[in-house]
Amino acid sequence: MESMTKKNEFQFRKANEEDLPEICRMVKLAGEIVPVKEWFEAENEEFLAKHIREEGFTLLAKKNGQTVAIMIVRIPGMAEDNLGEYLKISKEEMKRVAHLEIAVVEPGYQGYGLQYELFCQAEEIVKNKQMRYLMATVHPDNIYSFRNMEKFGMKAVLETKKYGGQRRYVMSKTLEY
Repeated sequence: MESMTKKNEFQFRKANEEDLPEICRMVKLAGEIVPVKEWFEAENEEFLAKHIREEGFTLLAKKNGQTVAIMIVRIPGMAEDNLGEYLKISKEEMKRVAHLEIAVVEPGYQGYGLQYELFCQAEEIVKNKQMRYLMATVHPDNIYSFRNMEKFGMKAVLETKKYGGQRRYVMSKTLEY
């Protein structure tokens, strides 16, 4: 139960436009601290802004008013890069795919279960939006994120090249209602 006690120290909420500078800071930090550069594809401010409300949502974990973890979720609809294509599902089902795009936890707050808690909260939100599939990509050597995704119930669908030729597992979880 220690992890529950630790989690109670944090506040979780959806981001709004005022949080954009903190979200940008977190994504920039992730790009700087990732052990292997190929593991993380940093996105630009325009992409991050779109995923506060327009094309998805962003979740924050805060402690004492400071953002210590984020998760960006994208609802791709019929976009060309919808990961649902790897599941060989119908066009109608493609509309029910959500992507876990980016998860970042400040180094000093790793080990508190924040990424897993953000996964769980994201799942509840996408279920309320009638999504059926949660998908993500992860570098095969990034065992930390891969294990977190497995713990969350995601399975590797296949390995492919994404983001300019980078190796990635395409991960998927079919949501139960």
